[in-house]
Amino acid sequence: MLNNHENLKNNSFFSNRLEKEKEPRKVIVFIRHPEQDFKVKQSMRLAKDGEDINTYSLITANGLKQLRQLSEYLEKDFPWKISDREYSIYSSPIKRAQRGADILETNIRLKIADGIKIPIPVNNNRNILECFSEIIFATDIATDEDIIRRAKMRKIKVVDAWLDMEGENLLPRFQNKLNDIREGFFYLEQQPTKLDIVLSHGLTIATIIWTAQNPEKFKNIEYKLTMNDLKEIVNYSKNIPCTSITEFSIDDNGISLDKIGETPHLKKENNETII
Repeated sequence: MLNNHENLKNNSFFSNRLEKEKEPRKVIVFIRHPEQDFKVKQSMRLAKDGEDINTYSLITANGLKQLRQLSEYLEKDFPWKISDREYSIYSSPIKRAQRGADILETNIRLKIADGIKIPIPVNNNRNILECFSEIIFATDIATDEDIIRRAKMRKIKVVDAWLDMEGENLLPRFQNKLNDIREGFFYLEQQPTKLDIVLSHGLTIATIIWTAQNPEKFKNIEYKLTMNDLKEIVNYSKNIPCTSITEFSIDDNGISLDKIGETPHLKKENNETII
């Protein structure tokens, strides 16, 4: 009979590896997009297309600062030694993630031009991965403003008000995203690079974290998400600040969740962390 240690070693998807002697085959780093201005909404067009009204929201000045600091962190302190690995940069198709990936790559190239020894991503242009787009929040201003109003009245997080307001109506959206994540992980695992950086979104990254914490459910393609699952995902989303780093590694034991929503690059200015 196997003891607990051996049971974990034989579980292909357990979350916290007991041993890290072997270098992982792949590291996947999900970075939430930079801070954005949600005042810019194009609801008339997007409601017609069934898209989220925040699809085209703009990056703020603070968001640009976050990206600069992130590129400096990648240059100096990236925990998996980016200089020793071939890597690619990907993004969600949503504009704030695309812009974030483009600016990040530009900052890296400028540092190379200044003589900093950091490699260029192997994909010359940032590739878009549709499967890591955001989960639709609202397609019209009225719904968006109603959710925000309820959150303010009850003094709760906007995502909590959204979950209370929409309830089980949200299940199909997250179920579709779960299928997308399976497809996305399969695609990335097949790529020859040792490290992939993906600019994505809070709810999507939170769903990815949930999959790592619930490997048996994730492996079962017939599994149907419940409201309890959604509550777990929403709770994870509250710990994913803009430009935060959530890191996974893949080795012979499966997928490991190594970091959740960390922001070591956001330096303190005037004793306040830039989040």
